[in-house]
Amino acid sequence: MSANTNRPATHGFSWADTGILLTVLIWGGNMVVVKAALSEIPPLAFTALRFIGAAVIETILLHALGENLKMPWRDMRRTMAMALFGVVAYQGLFVLGIARTTAGNASVLLATIPILVALYNGVIKRQRLGANVWLGIALTIAGGIAYGLVLDWLGYAIATFVFMLFVSEVINIGKHWQNLVIATVFSTVTFSVFSVLLKLSLPRGLLGAVLPF
Repeated sequence: MSANTNRPATHGFSWADTGILLTVLIWGGNMVVVKAALSEIPPLAFTALRFIGAAVIETILLHALGENLKMPWRDMRRTMAMALFGVVAYQGLFVLGIARTTAGNASVLLATIPILVALYNGVIKRQRLGANVWLGIALTIAGGIAYGLVLDWLGYAIATFVFMLFVSEVINIGKHWQNLVIATVFSTVTFSVFSVLLKLSLPRGLLGAVLPF
């Protein structure tokens, strides 16, 4: 048996973690961009343009790649049913909801989807959930509520810095300076992109009096 067999796995910040953070950035930025677009375009018209454009682009790309878009009628019916609920109903309700609240509130609410799925599996489907799953659900709820409560008071930059520092410390155990840099760069870059370049309104909180823009 190798001497390294029982050695505990080391944790570090990898390219996979970077990809996950970029996914979160794009996903979170989607809320801000949609909210800003709705000030110029009616909600349902915006959603229609968004998905018609996406469908056209994807169809062109698939044809260019030589993919076969034909499917049996049986599968077509199921696909249309899933599209009706998973795209039409979901996106319609999403855009009507975000038009009536803030981008931050919409992000927090959508972040509860994994929690609801886990609860559905654990309660409705009566599948046993381990202690780690329930702990993760509790921490997610607490973190989402805490972030939403302090966002306006602390401001986007500080609240996001604290949140990213916490996440980095959990993922990148023991590398405190690296985590500090990650949290600082992430919060600074995202605030600069959305508030300065895109001219979108983000909570400034405690930094409102000292920010030059």
